Amino acid sequence: MIEQPPKLTSSLLNAAVTRMREPEVMESISDINQRYLYWSDVKYRKAGTITGKELWAAVRLSRYSLYAYVWPAYQISVPVTNHMQEMCHNFDMNFGGVWSTDSIIPKDGQETFLNSSIMEEAIASSQIEGASTTRKVAKEMLRRGRSPRNKAEQMIHNNYAAIRYISENKERPLTVDIILRLHEIMTENTLDNPADAGHFRTTNDVVVANSISGEVVHTPPDFQEIPAFMESLCTFANTTESKRYFLHPIIKAITIHYLLAYYHPFTDGNGRTARALFYWYMLKSGYWLTEYLSISRIISRSKQSYENAFLYAENDGNDIGI
Repeated sequence: MIEQPPKLTSSLLNAAVTRMREPEVMESISDINQRYLYWSDVKYRKAGTITGKELWAAVRLSRYSLYAYVWPAYQISVPVTNHMQEMCHNFDMNFGGVWSTDSIIPKDGQETFLNSSIMEEAIASSQIEGASTTRKVAKEMLRRGRSPRNKAEQMIHNNYAAIRYISENKERPLTVDIILRLHEIMTENTLDNPADAGHFRTTNDVVVANSISGEVVHTPPDFQEIPAFMESLCTFANTTESKRYFLHPIIKAITIHYLLAYYHPFTDGNGRTARALFYWYMLKSGYWLTEYLSISRIISRSKQSYENAFLYAENDGNDIGI
């Protein structure tokens, strides 16, 4: 559903190499990488007499020096630009451990505020995946402890329980068993086959398709790779240092989110589980204020951009910076 970037042929790359040191081209490349634009936002830009395709090739060449290849098997890479570092720094200063909970949220209102935030996250994350109910009805159900009356309410009920599970286990190292239990909580009584809850997919029938056109936009790796991948994902999440690169915790949380979504290890509930792992890693890394925010509510307001980000990344050689 998005425009494919042009193939980087040898002639295109050679042309880019000869032109990318020109002042106008260099300035344009810097501006493009500052906002980390995709091909469709680059092709009509003017930079001297260089063509759109040549400019795109020059941009791609410039990005190679920024990459940290976090998953070599599928060339999944994470770039680190000045703009990304600036955003992470601002997040550190405002959402990290600099301020105490009591200095921002009155002590007598912390539990109420926290509970409301978790409800918002549970509702928004479920609505992203198609749960059709209102926030008012969903909050009424959660506050009263009422049993879910339909699949949409069940999804929200499960998401709420899953976030509570994450909060209770945020100090533990991530394990495959924790992820399976998280998925089981997340998908209880919502799957076509109840036995799939808390278990990896065992076929290659699972694909990501456009809900309207039916077009397949992502085919996950073979199901036989999943057990080894999940073990490696846990190692990646639990390892704080790398000899090859440094990833800021926020960028690493985003990477974990993308990796699980890319491999799609479950028949359903992959998006909710991926966002839950992002939430877990942020809490584990000391971003305590994350617990008082609804990440999914922010995502739901720009759902198309969120979905396109996955498509852009995969179509651009698994460059997560897109």
